Amino acid sequence: EMDEFGLDYSVLNPTLGLALATVNNDRAAVALAKAYNAWILDQFVDDGRGDILTPVLVPPQAPDKAAEIVDERADEPGVVGVQIPATGLVPPPGHRWYDPLYEAAEENDLPVMFHSGSGATADIFPVLRKWAETYAEDHAMVHPFTAMWNLTSMLFQAVPERFPDLEFVFQEAGVGWIPYTKWRLDDHYLELSDEVPGLEQLPSKYVDERFHFSTQPLGYTGDHPEQMAKMIELVGPETLMYSSDLPHPDFDPPEELYDRVRGHLDDEAVRGIMGETAADVFGLS
Repeated sequence: EMDEFGLDYSVLNPTLGLALATVNNDRAAVALAKAYNAWILDQFVDDGRGDILTPVLVPPQAPDKAAEIVDERADEPGVVGVQIPATGLVPPPGHRWYDPLYEAAEENDLPVMFHSGSGATADIFPVLRKWAETYAEDHAMVHPFTAMWNLTSMLFQAVPERFPDLEFVFQEAGVGWIPYTKWRLDDHYLELSDEVPGLEQLPSKYVDERFHFSTQPLGYTGDHPEQMAKMIELVGPETLMYSSDLPHPDFDPPEELYDRVRGHLDDEAVRGIMGETAADVFGLS
């Protein structure tokens, strides 16, 4: 598939492992995370190719154990980030509960990746599946709502201020929700700044400087490619990274994004979105 689509690198992510946050037994969650990491490294990363990479999956239920996993695996060839299953997090990711995990990621110079998921086991805010009669309803809403809530929690609880050298990646929620969320958070920061004493600048400034977003799913863009290009301008091209979501059936091949933005954005922005920004974030450049 990498050869077919002209991909130089692939960063693998869990599928069923994205439900790890909903495992009630902490010891089981730790064991599952360790087993997944051993499997993904042995079966896909440690083959000498150097073009298949992975974050380490961590159990958010046990931040101290998660930090140990990061420290154990951070220096392994092919490890490029720390993967937090983002849907169903209790407490939400802005809470100081996760500080040991963030500290370990920062000390090991690894970005923290938040991948939302639509597994059937989570019913924690903002997941709405309790009243969804179809998977289509559930999947359409869970991914962006999860990302909006997690970003809000992290910014208003000053995570990027408390961890000034840490970078963050949000995955599989598309891009359309980002400008709206940035504008709304800036508005509420200005209106209710006494409730957000930990921030030194507008929330959107932290987003522009330290947060990155994968592009998949782009949604249906065939009729109005110029609108996708305009949306990317509103988000900020420097924060975006092409993602495919292969081998899932809703994957975006590279041309799905490239054909929408070339001619509308300058060459530097297009190169950044299609690979250079990801190479920088994951330490490949």
